[in-house]
This record gives sequence, structure tokens and C-alpha cells, in this order.
Amino acid sequence: MTSKHDLLATIGETPLIELGRSSPNPEVKIWAKLELAIPSGSLKDRIDLHMIEAAEARGEVEPG
Repeated sequence: MTSKHDLLATIGETPLIELGRSSPNPEVKIWAKLELAIPSGSLKDRIDLHMIEAAEARGEVEPG
């Protein structure tokens, strides 16, 4: 099970995978972001986190 702390640590840390067979030139490495690993399922996880933290700092919402 992933804890809240572990989940927040994954934001902005989308894993990269090497697409080894995609390049015709062996000197060139092609990398892709593994977007399905984003915990929120959204490409905007950093923006979401910033908005929540800003609202907490203004006292508009409480942590949790």
C-alpha cells in the first residue's frame, strides 16, 4: 500500500523508459515518459499539487 507521503513524492517524478529499438542509430537513445505511472492519472499533477498547497497556505482548505 502506498502512503500519502510516498504518493506525494511521486509527483513530478514520472518514470522514463528507454525505447531501445526505436532509433535506427545505435548512438542515439530515445526515452519516453511513462505517463500511466502518474498517480492522479493527469498530466497536470504538479499544477494540482501547487494549487492545493497554495489554498492550504491561504487557509482556504485544511491539510488532509
